[in-house]
Amino acid sequence: MKAIKILFILLVNGIFIPLFTLVLAFVTAYLSLIFYWGTLGDQAELKVTLGIIFLWFTLTSIYVIFGISFYFIKNKYIKILWTILFLILPTLYYDYNSPYDYRITLSFAAYHITYYVLFFVSNKIFFYVTSRIRQRTLKSSTFFMQ
Repeated sequence: MKAIKILFILLVNGIFIPLFTLVLAFVTAYLSLIFYWGTLGDQAELKVTLGIIFLWFTLTSIYVIFGISFYFIKNKYIKILWTILFLILPTLYYDYNSPYDYRITLSFAAYHITYYVLFFVSNKIFFYVTSRIRQRTLKSSTFFMQ
C-alpha cells in the first residue's frame, strides 16, 4: 500500500496536475485571444505561447517545491501558513514586477491557485479511497476470523 501511495503522489502531483494546468492555460489563453481580438495573429500567438510556457515552468517549479516540502511538515498550523505563503508570495511578486494591469495579475493568480486546488482535491480523493479500501479489508478479515 505504501508503494501505491508513493506512485500515486508522483504520478498525479508530478505529472498530471502540471500537464492539466498547461492544457487549461493554453485553452483559456486562446479563447481569450479570439474573444478580445477576434482572430489569432502570428505575433500574438507566439507571445502568448512563450508566456504560457515560461509561467508554466516557473509555477511548476514553485509547485514541486511546495509539494515536496508539504509532505515533510507535520504540524497542521505550519502547513496552513506554508500554503498561504506559497499562494500569496508568487502572486505579489508577479504583480510587483509585471508591467501589465491588474487583470493580468488576477489571471496569473487564478492560474497559480489551480495547482493548489488540484493538489488538495487529489489528495482528499486519494485518502478517501484508501480509507474505504482499508474499511472493506478490515470488515472482510474480521468476517473470516469469526
